[in-house]
Amino acid sequence: MYAVAVKIIGNADDASDVVQEAMEHLWEKRELLDGVRSMEAYAMTVLRRCAIDAIRRDSPTVTLDAVADPPSCDAAEDGVEALMSIIDSLPPGQRTVIRLTALDGRDVEEVAALTGYTKDNVRQLLSLSRKKIKEIYTKLIK
Repeated sequence: MYAVAVKIIGNADDASDVVQEAMEHLWEKRELLDGVRSMEAYAMTVLRRCAIDAIRRDSPTVTLDAVADPPSCDAAEDGVEALMSIIDSLPPGQRTVIRLTALDGRDVEEVAALTGYTKDNVRQLLSLSRKKIKEIYTKLIK
């Protein structure tokens, strides 16, 4: 669980906290777990949700009042063009998966059926593509 948490969170200390939070959740629900078919899958789902909650808690929020000067339409169009260019630069598998999910609105099962990848492989390619897009886009806007 720890390795998955580190991969999601990206920080070893925070990952430890997330694993502990997930284990606490599982302990609190222990009487209800008899009906769970795959304890490992359930535990990983709880872990992922705890990790996402931790990321959301730690992410700064910005209110509309705090935005002094919203970007112009031209800036937004430039951002979209840059994003599409980044997507085009991804390896073929990542590019296909991100286009089908983010641009076409398809879910993981549909993408798996269309591409022939397994659902786990689709999720992995999607995660890799998102990380790469974020990395490149962050460098562009600095």
